[in-house]
Amino acid sequence: MRRISALCLAIPLIFTSTSTVRAETASTWLMHHPVTLWDWGMNALARRTEQAAETLSLQMSAPLIGRTNYVFDENRIDIFLIAGEGTGNAQKTCETLRQDFLGALLKFNDPESLATFSENFMQDSFSHAGYAEKSRPKTIARDLVNITRVHVAIAGTPPEKCSAPLSSWSIPTKK
Repeated sequence: MRRISALCLAIPLIFTSTSTVRAETASTWLMHHPVTLWDWGMNALARRTEQAAETLSLQMSAPLIGRTNYVFDENRIDIFLIAGEGTGNAQKTCETLRQDFLGALLKFNDPESLATFSENFMQDSFSHAGYAEKSRPKTIARDLVNITRVHVAIAGTPPEKCSAPLSSWSIPTKK
């Protein structure tokens, strides 16, 4: 009987200690791989993109999804607004939907100030909270704006798509 009691007490300890070691290994590994300012900024950009899409979705009573992506080989940040069918055409053109999305994303409504708002937005997204390092390049916000494009896709037949740099209010005309 003592052997069975001892065995019953030992089994939970065996399983507990093994899972604890695995959990500690995973957490320890993750603790030794700190988040970079790039990771932090892309995460902030993703959150702000999703919030802007949600805000605009509520205003329009239309299904909208915001996403971000970094294309490593092209050194490009893509910000996407994906609209459900029926969002475009009668309600909004792709370009006006993109402009409304820019307004919600950057929290502004003055096309003349787009360059300033774009740089402030990227500076905010890719910065430490509360301080700036002296070694930070002065043009980092502008450089980030220059590699960022905002894309809008509206589902439908045919689907409607438009894209332009973050700092551009209008969609460039095709020649």
